[in-house]
Amino acid sequence: MLGLLLYAIVCFTIAGALTWISVLFSKVGSTADKPAVTRLVFLWVAIFTLPYAWVEFNTVRRSKDFALGVEHAVDKGLVTGELAYFKVRNAMGESAKVLVVTDVEDDWGGTYRNLYHLDFEQDSDGWHVRHVTPLNTKDGDSAGFSVPPYW
Repeated sequence: MLGLLLYAIVCFTIAGALTWISVLFSKVGSTADKPAVTRLVFLWVAIFTLPYAWVEFNTVRRSKDFALGVEHAVDKGLVTGELAYFKVRNAMGESAKVLVVTDVEDDWGGTYRNLYHLDFEQDSDGWHVRHVTPLNTKDGDSAGFSVPPYW
């Protein structure tokens, strides 16, 4: 959740800078007619949601290409836990980046969500996992987050 909070703060800072620049280059008389707060809120929402929209667009468009590779990574033990979902962050040319979220049972009976970043490469046989990076796992071997944040 800390990653989501940091992401929201960074998006708000970018929206504030863009709003300030737009106010800086506006006519003096027109700044009172159009309050900057509404522009700030709309820009913040747009900057916050556009990366999620991009990831969802790529997932809908390309998820069938990577479903077998993600299942293979889970079966081989490259990622631990039961697959909850995966998202295609970017797929251009012969390389792709996929986020994988798995559920793992905790010692006290609850569940924990592991987050992995998988790099795929394409060859004549299709897409294959090239590298697995744990972003946030129960084992504590990582302390990262993705942009946009998923959990």
